[in-house]
Amino acid sequence: MPPSYQDNRSGQTVEYMPDLDADRLAETLIAFANSDGGTVMIGVDERGQVDNSLMQEEIEDALRMALALCRPGVRTQWQRSETKGGEAVSILVPRSTDLHSLQDGRVLIRAGTENRPLVGDAISHLAATKSSADSEIESVPGSTFEDLDPEMIAEYRAKREERQRRPVTSDDASMLVGMGALTEDGIPTVTGLLLFGYE
Repeated sequence: MPPSYQDNRSGQTVEYMPDLDADRLAETLIAFANSDGGTVMIGVDERGQVDNSLMQEEIEDALRMALALCRPGVRTQWQRSETKGGEAVSILVPRSTDLHSLQDGRVLIRAGTENRPLVGDAISHLAATKSSADSEIESVPGSTFEDLDPEMIAEYRAKREERQRRPVTSDDASMLVGMGALTEDGIPTVTGLLLFGYE
């Protein structure tokens, strides 16, 4: 079942992008990958209006051009999501263990509703705090979403909303995929079980 985005407000983990702009899309992909992950809603404005004139080929071309500007490449997942204005294309970007930059060398992070560029020591600090071990986001064979404690997930959501001063608009599964706690297939990762597992 696709996630539902009903309040149509950009924030720490959601970007509403009414117009196709490959450069802006690339900046947002980089910022989400370098931060907590997030979802880009294509062809939707913050009033909830969906641009139904956008063709799938146009969106695919813009995404392809945006990904070509990312160093290293950013993992993305294409899906359909429900908004107040109807069904729209969304691009899910999981949190990455790599440090990503644009082709021109800029490193960005997500700060509220902005893609903020970093310089100097801030880039070094981000690189140092990112895990170099991909094992943290590897799936755990035999585990399922039911192995995760919903009370702990709810507590994490509440603290995240308090920190960013606005609701987390994605459902639990999408939120966990975005932060690397679930794989795109819904299987808990090492990080997911460490943070939210019953045991």
